[in-house]
Amino acid sequence: MGLAAAILAAGSSQRLGQPKQLVTLHGHSLVERAIHNAQSLQAEPIFVTLGAHRTAIETTLVTAGLICRAAPARLSIPGALAARLSDKIQILPISDYTTGIAASIRAAATAARAQQVEHLLILLVDQYRVTPTLLHDLYALAKSHPHTAIACGAHSLRTVPAIFPSTWFDALTQLQGDQGAGALLCQRKDVLTLPLSDTPERILGDLDCPQDLEGLG
Repeated sequence: MGLAAAILAAGSSQRLGQPKQLVTLHGHSLVERAIHNAQSLQAEPIFVTLGAHRTAIETTLVTAGLICRAAPARLSIPGALAARLSDKIQILPISDYTTGIAASIRAAATAARAQQVEHLLILLVDQYRVTPTLLHDLYALAKSHPHTAIACGAHSLRTVPAIFPSTWFDALTQLQGDQGAGALLCQRKDVLTLPLSDTPERILGDLDCPQDLEGLG
């Protein structure tokens, strides 16, 4: 089953007071950690939506050897490696990121559809507690039910990380403003849920305000 991933990382992090994408945990920025999590599933391509702080985030990813764009002059990436990086990790610029998270979801779903992706994993960059194990559990469920969306859930809530079959892409491109994928997951019946043992914030993580930084580690 072909799987691509979209890491939603375009927000301005106004309430946090610093770019959440670049917050460091165990030696890696959160955007790097999200990419590594997606790579653990051998997802390809991995779309990274960027809006605010784009130059700083791209430079961080270049320095980490994950992409080859906006490379500092001191960094030399061989042509063959640069081509592979460009194919596997694709930056999606989101010019209208200030309108809400839906702009990133629309861009990711449109890119997935254009590249004839079969399934799309959507991840939030600030879900810092997401582990490869959790994503592998999601993926295993998706493989068993390839025509159904697979979401994380607790009680009546469904949320990302989630894996969407291509039949959902049109609906994802219709989201507007601050409508996240979770809103769509809660509206539709063709969804299976991977149960979480506690609230999404405690299991998946969430960075929204400076106090949330105290939970890192």
